[in-house]
Formats: sequence, structure tokens, C-alpha cells
Amino acid sequence: MNFEIKNIETFFPEKVVEQAEALLQEGLVQGIIYLEKKIWTMKVGESYEELKDGKAFEVEIQLTGKKVKRGTCDCDFYQQNLSSKKNHCKHIVAGLFALRKHLLEIELAKQKAVRTTSTKHKRLTTISVLNSVDPEALKNFVRAYARTDKKFALSLKARFAHAVEVENDKEKYLQLLQAAFSAVITTKDKIRYNSLQQIQLVITDILDHVEDAIALDHYSEASDILQAIIIKLSPNIKRAENYEDRILDLLNLAFSFLRNLIKKDLPPELKREIWQFCFEKFDGREHKKYGTNSHFLEFLLDLTTDKKDATILLEKIEIELANTFDKKKRGVLLLFKMKLVNQFEKTSLSAFIKENLEEPEVLLAAIKNSIEQKQYADAKQLALQGLDMQKNVTVRNELDDILLNIALKTQQIQDITIYARKRFLITYEFHYYQIIKNTIIKGWKKEVKNLLDLIEAQPFSPQKKNTLAKVLAEEKMYKKLVEFIKENRSLDLLGKYDVELIDEFKNEVYELYEELLDGYLRNHLGRQTSEKIRDIFYHLKNIGAKKLVYKLAKNYREEYPERHTLMEELDMF
Repeated sequence: MNFEIKNIETFFPEKVVEQAEALLQEGLVQGIIYLEKKIWTMKVGESYEELKDGKAFEVEIQLTGKKVKRGTCDCDFYQQNLSSKKNHCKHIVAGLFALRKHLLEIELAKQKAVRTTSTKHKRLTTISVLNSVDPEALKNFVRAYARTDKKFALSLKARFAHAVEVENDKEKYLQLLQAAFSAVITTKDKIRYNSLQQIQLVITDILDHVEDAIALDHYSEASDILQAIIIKLSPNIKRAENYEDRILDLLNLAFSFLRNLIKKDLPPELKREIWQFCFEKFDGREHKKYGTNSHFLEFLLDLTTDKKDATILLEKIEIELANTFDKKKRGVLLLFKMKLVNQFEKTSLSAFIKENLEEPEVLLAAIKNSIEQKQYADAKQLALQGLDMQKNVTVRNELDDILLNIALKTQQIQDITIYARKRFLITYEFHYYQIIKNTIIKGWKKEVKNLLDLIEAQPFSPQKKNTLAKVLAEEKMYKKLVEFIKENRSLDLLGKYDVELIDEFKNEVYELYEELLDGYLRNHLGRQTSEKIRDIFYHLKNIGAKKLVYKLAKNYREEYPERHTLMEELDMF
């Protein structure tokens, strides 16, 4: 062994470090004694009971200055591996942790705080300590503690990095973030889940300073810090295996800060620097893989102000398109290209749209653009062309919705009816039904019959059944609704519409309840069934059918006395 005692965590395997930390936390390292010739000894137990019974292992550690030269243990594992050059065990590592802490306590004892004020405090609090301690002693304490606790050291750097004057702010934060990640990356080049919180705390502290910098108009400093965060977070996404979203959340947070910064009145040279940064990074492998390149494209669109830069960007986008085969990623690039063309090469826009109508993102963006400019005829034409080309069901549904909205804006009655009906039959969403009803004044009864026939022709589904019932109720076709419920033998539909039916069709409703509940009880057992009967009885009482409830309760007591849960529920009626 030959390493500084502050580097225990990095010298030994991760698993052994975790076992040793567990022993230390459980208080199983005791009796630290300095012998001679720089030798320290201590007792390390496997459990509190063993330690109490004197069955602990004896660990010896040779320490020269701050360097660990040797460590021995009388446990079987260590003794069996004496020939190994890197022989160690969890007891030795636990002893090292305890010794490091012990040495820190000795050093702090030598640096007892000297009072700088004669004020006497009533209580020992953090404030009273800070007000009383000598600043130099406090610095020594923080310095010593930071050496033994890497998490504390990182938090200290992150919180106060802004106060350190250096030539290059970006480099300062790059070093800080590199230290943060180096401290948590395992020997297998991964970041453990429980280490992600440490990274989060560091990034959050740094972003707090970014917020302050933007508020104070220190835009260049904010830009340097955000660039450093983005540079260091990106390659570490893949290391957070199965928890990539945690790093991505931090990265997206940094992007949101950069978005706010770009909206400020930045000096031209800083805008140019951020533009160059985005231009160099947007086609990075990690950004393309995780889709974060869309942020850079958004920023580039805001920051590109002359045709020269637009031309350079378009050339790079063309290269990316030639090497991108994923439809979603191509869509992002094409949409960006379309916006650039619209901004800097308007004469080429129509040709570009025509060439890329098969790309959903381009098609939908072009339609949206036409609608915003109130060019409804162009928008409709594009949507119809898109329907001819698109096979994707989601995109086709969106195009139908667009065509309906265009028809509503232009009050094209025939189109409103066609597209509202089409969307209603696909989704069964009733606001489309209301649009049709509000549009067709004359001949509405005929349209209702048509809609019912069209719904009937659809494949069976619970949604279809519920929609048919809702249309019949909406149009007060109560006789047909009673027949429909009877035909479908649906207790749910009966419970939903009985209030509307009971005045005109009281006998039929009562008969349906008797018949359907009898069938339900014959085919279902258990507490859940009994509770459903109870809930239906409460509902019937609320709508004025008390006599029916008493009649049914009496019948069920006579017919199902062996059903204990049902009898319990019927006691309430």
C-alpha cells in the first residue's frame, strides 16, 4: 500500500468501501491506539454482539505522514490472501476510515476556536459558534473537513466557485464539474443511482449563481457557466445507466436558463459566441441520441440574423439530413430547415414544402403557418394533399381536425358537417356531435338517424355501446333507449339513464332492474357483488324507487340466505 489516507474511497474496490462504511456507521470500529513506529491499532467487529464479547478482529495500520504504507488484519480472509500484493479486507478499510476521522478530531482539538468577542451566549448554536470562532481556525476546520469528505468539498466549491477570481470562468466550472463526476464514476465507468443526488446538488448550486448573474446583467459569466454545464453533462448521460432521465432533467434545466439568457439584450460579441457554441454542439453524438439537439436548433434560429450565417447553417443541416435516417430526428431537422428557409430564402419556401410534404413535421408546420397568415385556402389544399400522402393514422386524424377547424373559421357548412362527423365516428367524442348539431338546423332528425346507422355499422366496442345510448338520451328517444338497454342487458346504462326514463317508463325501468339484478346475482358471488347491490339500492332510493328496493331486498333474503355478505348489506334496507 502506498496512498494518501484522504483517497481511501478511490484506492479500494467500490464493494469493499461500501462494506467498510457500513461497519463504521454501525460503530463497529473501536479502541484506536497509537503504538510506536507510526503504527496504529484498533478493534473491528462484525456485529455489536461480537464486539461486546471480545471477538473483534485486530487491525494494524502503518501511517507515514498522511500516507498509508501498510495494513494488516487477523481475519481469515486477510490471512488466506497474504501472498497477494493488493491484500486487504473490509476490516482494514473500516479501520482506515475510523483512523482518518480520529486524526481529523486530533487536528481540530489543536485548533480550538479562539473567541473574538467578549459576548456571552445563552445557548450553543451554529450562529453563536460562527460569531465566536477565530476566522483562521474556521478556515482550518473547513480545509481539514474538506480533505476527509469529498461531498462536502464539492458542495463548498460549487457554492463559492463564483468568488474565486480566475482568467477563464468556463474553465473554472469545467474543472469543478469534472471533479464532481470523477468523484462518482465507478471503476466500470458508470454513475450509481445514489451518487446522482450529489451531482444534482452541485448543478443546482451552480445554477443558483447563474440566476444571480443574469439578474445582475453579468451575461458573459452566466453564458460561460451554462456552456460548461452543457459540455460536462452531455457525455455523462450514458453513464447514468437506467437513470439517464435524471441527467437529462439537469441538462434541460441548463437549456432553460440558456433560453432565458438569449432573450436578454446581449452584446453582439456574446451573441456571436453563443451562436458558435450552439453551431458546434448541436450535431454532437449525445445530443442527437437523446434529442437535446432540438434546443440548440431553437437557439440558432433565434440567434441567426444574417443570410451568411443562415447559409452556413443550411449547409450543415443538409449534411445531417443526408446521414439521418430516423424519421423523428429527420422531422426535427426538416422543420428547422423550413423555418430558416422561410426567414432567409422565402422564394424557395413553396418548392421546399412541395418536396417534403410526406414529412409530417414539415406538412403540419406549413399548414399552421398558412393558418396564422389567414391563408385558409392554402392551408386546406396542403391538408388535403397531406391526406393523400400520409399513411400514419395519428397524422391523418390531426389533418382531419385541421380541416374541421379551417371549415369552422371559414363557415363552410358542408365541410364542417363532413369533418365533424368523421371525427365523431372515429373518436366518439361528443363535442364533435355538438358541432354537427349546431351546424345542421334543417334536417337534423334525418342526420341523427344517419349517425345512428353509421355508429351501428362500426365494429363492436364498449365505447360504441355507450355512444349509441348517449345519442338516444341526447335526442330524448327514450323508448328506443329502453329497448337498447334491454337488448344489451346493461346495468351500467340503466343506472346512468334511469332518472331520465323513470317518469315516462317507470314500469319498464322497474322490470329491467328486477331482471338484470336477478341475472347479475345468479352469475356473480362474493363481497364485491354484495357491495354493488348495496350501491344500486342506495341509488334507487335516491331516485324515489323505495318500494322497488324493499321488494328486491325481501326477495333476496328469501332466495339467498346462505350469502352472508349479501345479508350483511341488506340489513341496511
